Amino acid sequence: MFQILRRISRIAKSYLAEERDLNKRSDFDDDELKKIIDELNKSKEKNKEQETQESNQKMNKASAYRVIGVNGNANVNEIKSAFRKKMKEYHPDKTIHLSEIEKKLYLEKAKDIISAYEYLKKEMNF
Repeated sequence: MFQILRRISRIAKSYLAEERDLNKRSDFDDDELKKIIDELNKSKEKNKEQETQESNQKMNKASAYRVIGVNGNANVNEIKSAFRKKMKEYHPDKTIHLSEIEKKLYLEKAKDIISAYEYLKKEMNF
């Protein structure tokens, strides 16, 4: 019984020591943390915008139609319908049963489909 109490005491002391170490490391006040979080969010948004611009630069109207699976004279409703159909097929949530390589391929395809759809939305103003 005494050994059990000693072990519990050691465990409690180690937890207290870890908590003290964590408190020493967190010298930031709330304002500093908010600034850091804001900077990280701005950086994340900036990276997302750059990725979108890069993917849009690579995309042209013909390739966007091809990726979504419609012909060049498709109307807005046909584009939306084809987009939904493609995303149902390649959505990452639908690929849980596949291997990691297949999941990555499907994820890339889904990103391409979204990029093509965004490009066509911008070009056709819908």
